[in-house]
Amino acid sequence: MIDSTIASAVFFGVLIFLPLFELVSLAAMPWITDRRECFGVSVPIGAHDDPHVGRYKMTFSLAVGFFGVACLAVSLLLSQIHGRAIGFWALIATVFVQLIVGFALQQAFRHKIMAIKASNHWVVDSERHAAILADRNTPKPISAAWNLLYLVPILVALVMGYANYAAMPARVALHENAAGVVDGWASKSHGLLWTAPGLQLLLAVIFTVAQLLIAVSKRPVDPDRPAETSYAYGLFARAWSIYMLSCGVVSALGLTLQASVIGAARLDMVGAAALAATAAALAGAIVLALFYGQNGSRVFRRSQSARSVSAPESSTASSGDDRFWKLGVFYVNRNDSAAIVPKRFGVGWTFNFARPVIWLASLAFALVVIGVPVLLALQ
Repeated sequence: MIDSTIASAVFFGVLIFLPLFELVSLAAMPWITDRRECFGVSVPIGAHDDPHVGRYKMTFSLAVGFFGVACLAVSLLLSQIHGRAIGFWALIATVFVQLIVGFALQQAFRHKIMAIKASNHWVVDSERHAAILADRNTPKPISAAWNLLYLVPILVALVMGYANYAAMPARVALHENAAGVVDGWASKSHGLLWTAPGLQLLLAVIFTVAQLLIAVSKRPVDPDRPAETSYAYGLFARAWSIYMLSCGVVSALGLTLQASVIGAARLDMVGAAALAATAAALAGAIVLALFYGQNGSRVFRRSQSARSVSAPESSTASSGDDRFWKLGVFYVNRNDSAAIVPKRFGVGWTFNFARPVIWLASLAFALVVIGVPVLLALQ
């Protein structure tokens, strides 16, 4: 009973960090996005020194922050009044509501930035290109061979399961509801021992695909500073590829779940451990985002901020054509052969939705993500 109480407290306590981390990441987005963009609009780097732009960024961060704190407070209040189950769903709802509000605010400020861009005659020169001759010295994502490390926790989970099969309970708890009550059971079987390794394998596939996407992504280069921005992006991509590998290997979801299957751990303790790993991964992502910025923009932030927007009636923003960025976040360009491109708002990568291969790959990925758990459940 004590174990269950502790696990329940840890689970709910860590769950609180999910909307909190989301709040921090959303509030930081205008400040960590590549300085060649602002709220999904291409701008000169010096545009961020414009007082109106700075005020919009600050307003966005404060609005997202206050709204997120209010949602979190309401969720905790509901959990105190109505219990853990209601609090659980309230916190989950908070995560989605914050995303919706953040997107709505981004759209509102995107229109304001577009108005400033038009009045200041900032022109996007989408035809400018840069050749990186010293590409050999540019940092790159880690080799795909490192993904073989995912086999270690998978094999350990299998060995641990079969070595303890004799002591495995006749009935195994597989699922519990939001109130912490087990409502899903399965009978002892050899097939059940493959559930945890199967989920670990699914995680490995997800993180491997993510890492490969980073490697093939289109590299953003500022024609005015090609070597510097290429090197910064290389550092950025390498750091995130290492992060992906670390999350996939260290999460050890398969090991903790296998411990529950063989009766060595309670299911609620497994859930708490998995949620703690998720929170740690989100914290790591925030640290990377704040340190590097999108595309490595914060690596050389001093030299970037030194550039001014005060000049000309016509300035140049070299990050791409706004026409291909729907709502400032969805990239649709039939003339671009790249399938993966860096985001314009936030940190990370997105797809070129004009490429048929993206839709086919997304469908295949969805089938794997949905199909594997269903097949494991039928064991």
